[in-house]
Amino acid sequence: MQPIIVWTCVPYRLIRPIEEDEGKWDVMKKPLCVTKSGYGLRPHWDCMADRRAGQRGRNDIDRTTACGIMRAIAKRKGFGTVGFAKQVGMWLAGISLASAVTGAEPTSATSQRFVRYRSGFNRDVLSLQVLLDRRNLSCNCVDGMWGKRTQIALMTWQTLNGLPATGVPDAAVLEALGGDADVLTRHTVTEADRAAIGPVPESWEERARLPSMTYETIQEKVAEQGHTSQRALARLNPEVAWPNPPVGTEIVLPDCTTRVPSVKAGSVRIALSRMEVTVFDAAGKLIALFPCSIAREKRHRPDGELTVKNIAPNPNYLYDPHLFDPKGPKRSKLVIPPGPNNPVGLAWVGLSLQGYGIHGTPFPEQIGRAESKGCFRLANWNAVRFLNLVEPGLPVVVEE
Repeated sequence: MQPIIVWTCVPYRLIRPIEEDEGKWDVMKKPLCVTKSGYGLRPHWDCMADRRAGQRGRNDIDRTTACGIMRAIAKRKGFGTVGFAKQVGMWLAGISLASAVTGAEPTSATSQRFVRYRSGFNRDVLSLQVLLDRRNLSCNCVDGMWGKRTQIALMTWQTLNGLPATGVPDAAVLEALGGDADVLTRHTVTEADRAAIGPVPESWEERARLPSMTYETIQEKVAEQGHTSQRALARLNPEVAWPNPPVGTEIVLPDCTTRVPSVKAGSVRIALSRMEVTVFDAAGKLIALFPCSIAREKRHRPDGELTVKNIAPNPNYLYDPHLFDPKGPKRSKLVIPPGPNNPVGLAWVGLSLQGYGIHGTPFPEQIGRAESKGCFRLANWNAVRFLNLVEPGLPVVVEE
């Protein structure tokens, strides 16, 4: 069967032709040729069956040919390239292409979920991240940005529920996860919030003299409460006077309250190549997934079987100048007080290998990098959840 050929012109959005018996549209995310105005003319003949088989359609055309056709038609019609693209857009305005060409019903609101979800901030992606995070399947920061971590969390949930691990989100996935009616909550700034912030000095000596390593700003404090980044929080609240809004200000943030029963871990695995910590119950079922950072230098990355040696919520930190500057002058070690901006964050899980542990960090946006001295870093909120799942003596396997 010959596929239907459709030419359409829409801002940064492609509609690929489909075969007559499929009755749906396939939306692409990147333009083939885009004019300066943001319009792109979309010729696309390739057969869906060929594409699924990983083959180039026999009538497919390349970028150069497509742009050439567009310019040739524009020249013959007396339009500039931009003008021609806009003209085509006006010709198609108000026409239901899906109904007119394929006979399919007009697209419903439900099927419009996750449109262009790979491009920038997306509310549906934010909802998905919240729903997965509530199940201890973390993408790290709940920020509405699609990426590898969100896809891995989704695929993990799909596998756990006996579904094909496609990693592709849609409305059915949101519904199966419980729906997105209550993924956001509100926080009103109080005097207690104002009292919980303070400066974080640059020098280690000054930090050691502080009573605690508090949050620097209300924005940082509320972002951590919502398991999100400060940038994403500002995006959700563009009218708020950041970084320290006055008392009484109402802030919208993700509601990532855990919605699964608390079950103690039976084992932990750390995958260095994937930079993730996975937690299993006594029966071997995965119950938590947390992205992590690992050591910058391979020689400092542990490998093999370890155990949890100790746990410490809201720990202090022993700063050893020699670790940071081996060739520098000899200086005394310093005890850095507890708090969210402590170098090991809000939780410490010590391992049986001396000096190594799994802990929090005041910089959640940096999770997923190879930059630590040897320990495994989690976002503060994930470090707290991890600590509550484990206990001393628990086996921990570190593997590539």
